[in-house]
Amino acid sequence: LGQSSRDLFPIFIGILLAVRSSDMWDPLVIGVMILSAVFLFFKELLITSFVPKMAAVYGLPNRPIHYFLMTLLTMVTVASVQAVGII
Repeated sequence: LGQSSRDLFPIFIGILLAVRSSDMWDPLVIGVMILSAVFLFFKELLITSFVPKMAAVYGLPNRPIHYFLMTLLTMVTVASVQAVGII
């Protein structure tokens, strides 16, 4: 096996001091994108998350909005893994 030039211990445990300053831009950009998406689609996300039958009555597409919310959650998780850690 080849030698890795990156230490994986900070990724598993989540040492905030091991994060380089250049690595902080990705979570910042992703965080701004997610916050703006939640701000823009707050009512749709709220109604489809808690009362999907009412959202269907209003004509909102429940499944695409659900997948959009899952995509946002996945982006948050991936963006914060290095600082927070996996374990």
